[in-house]
Amino acid sequence: KNKPKVITNEKFKNNIKYSLQIGTYKNYQSAITKKRILSDEGFFSRIDEVYLNNEKMYSVRIGFYNKKSLAQREKNRLSSRLGIYDSIIVQIQ
Repeated sequence: KNKPKVITNEKFKNNIKYSLQIGTYKNYQSAITKKRILSDEGFFSRIDEVYLNNEKMYSVRIGFYNKKSLAQREKNRLSSRLGIYDSIIVQIQ
């Protein structure tokens, strides 16, 4: 009777999240360098593999936010702390 609930990806299928994309690089080492800079300043980032025109690229991103406004708040913090103004908010599904 007390079975644990199993949460599957189906439940989150239409749950859109937002991330802050800092940059996308052809070279993995360039992505790592940017990730280190962010980490040194207290930003927890990740590197996602993305494909643009059938070419593998490495995108440096921060966060999984439920609301676009939360991603915008992090974008503002990034701008004021590091002077990075060209980051964009992307939808992650």
